[in-house]
Amino acid sequence: MLCPDGLRDGARVMSGNEAAPDLGNALPLSAIPLGANIHNIELTPGRGGQIARSAGQQATLNNREGGYGLVKMPSGEIRRIHESCYATIARSAT
Repeated sequence: MLCPDGLRDGARVMSGNEAAPDLGNALPLSAIPLGANIHNIELTPGRGGQIARSAGQQATLNNREGGYGLVKMPSGEIRRIHESCYATIARSAT
């Protein structure tokens, strides 16, 4: 697991549709609030995180449309990623 910035010892993290949109939890883009900072983002559902995995990296979920989330990447590029792809809430730790 990539550690999100601000996660403390003993904190509980969850993954799945039922997980709360809290620090360190991994959720599908459809369950993440707009404007949230995210990292460890899947490009293909079930393949595992491929984007924003380096230390200090983060992307931002800007919008959702037509079954896709519009994610502003660390480079400034905006990508359409299927809303069933998972991402972890918060910036990756440095």
